[in-house]
Amino acid sequence: MSASGQALLTADDVQRLQMAKPITIINMAERDEFKREHPAGAINIPFEELGMRAPSALAPGRLSVVDCTGVVDAMCSLALERISRLGFDSAAVDFSLSRQP
Repeated sequence: MSASGQALLTADDVQRLQMAKPITIINMAERDEFKREHPAGAINIPFEELGMRAPSALAPGRLSVVDCTGVVDAMCSLALERISRLGFDSAAVDFSLSRQP
């Protein structure tokens, strides 16, 4: 699976990035679903609200990592595109993926 032609990051990749610099993990689930389960430290911005909330919720110069776990490729790609158009660096992660040694 890929998003916008980019390979998805894994949980291990995200952990390494977090050790090197601060990042923001964005979970696009609806609020009720987010309350039940989400990656540690993630913020919740439902997909429909990305364009409106991203400018105030994301930090310039900080990598914004979109949690695309269980999300269809097209939605993940659109989310990355919206965030990038707003001027933020972005990447996607699928926490269900793992790197083979």
